[in-house]
Amino acid sequence: MDGVAEKKIITPALENYLKTILELYERNGEVRVTSISLMLGVTKATVSQTEA
Repeated sequence: MDGVAEKKIITPALENYLKTILELYERNGEVRVTSISLMLGVTKATVSQTEA
C-alpha cells in the first residue's frame, strides 16, 4: 500500500505494555526492557518479542 498507513489493532496485552512504558518513562525519564519485565512479571525475551 503506497502512501497508506496500515491499521494496527491494539490488543489488551499490548495496551498493558504501552501503559507500563508510559508509567516508567514518567517516573524515571527512561524505559528499560528489564524494568518492563519486572513490572509485568514476564521475561526480558518476552518484552523484546512484544516490542518488535
